[in-house]
Amino acid sequence: KKEGRWNAGTPLDTVINSPSMHTGNGTFSKDKNSFYFSRCSKDFKCAIYLSEKKDTAWQTAVPLEHGINMENFSSTQPMLAEIDGEEILFFVSDMPGGKGKLDIWNINLSEIKKGKINTRPKNLAKINTIDNDVSPFYEAKSKTLYFSSEWYFGMGGLDIFKTSIDGKTYSSPENIGFPFNSCVNDLYFSIYPDTKSGLLTSNRKGS
Repeated sequence: KKEGRWNAGTPLDTVINSPSMHTGNGTFSKDKNSFYFSRCSKDFKCAIYLSEKKDTAWQTAVPLEHGINMENFSSTQPMLAEIDGEEILFFVSDMPGGKGKLDIWNINLSEIKKGKINTRPKNLAKINTIDNDVSPFYEAKSKTLYFSSEWYFGMGGLDIFKTSIDGKTYSSPENIGFPFNSCVNDLYFSIYPDTKSGLLTSNRKGS
C-alpha cells in the first residue's frame, strides 16, 4: 500500500505456490522467518504448510505433521497471535475431537519444531459449535478473538463474532452486528494494528 492505494499483487515463488493446488491463508511468525499457509486439493481437502526463511530465501514448504494435518480431514486458515508473551497458532479443522464440521483449534508455537508437533492441538470447545466456525483473528490490544460462525443467532449465513481471552478463559461469543455483518456470509475479519480500520470478506450486495 502506497499513498493510500494498493499496488497490484504478484505471486510468490513455487516454494509457496504449488501449480497443482490452491494456496492461501498465509500468516507470519513474530520474527517473520516462518510462514504458515494452507494448500488445498481441487476438492478442497486442505493441509497447513510451513516455509522457513534462510538468509533471504524461503525454503521448500513442508506439511505440519500428524496432530494438525490428518489424512482424510482438512486443516486450514492458520493465524499466528502473541498472547501473554507466547506465540499461538490458531487454525480451522474438521479433524476428530471437535464439536462438529469445521472447528477452531490452537497450539503453542513452541510445540512446533521444523513442522513436527510435540503435543496435540486444543479444541476451543467454549466457542465451537456443531456447525462451521472459521477464520480466527486475534486482536492483541483488546485481547479479543474474532471468528465467523453459522450456528449462533445472527443476521444470516456466516456472521462475525468476538470473544475476549483472559489467560485460558474465553468469554461467551458476541455478534459484532451491523454494518460488519449482513444477511449473507461475512468472514475473515481482521483489524490493522492502529485498531481504527481493517478488512473483511463478504458476498453481500455490491460484491
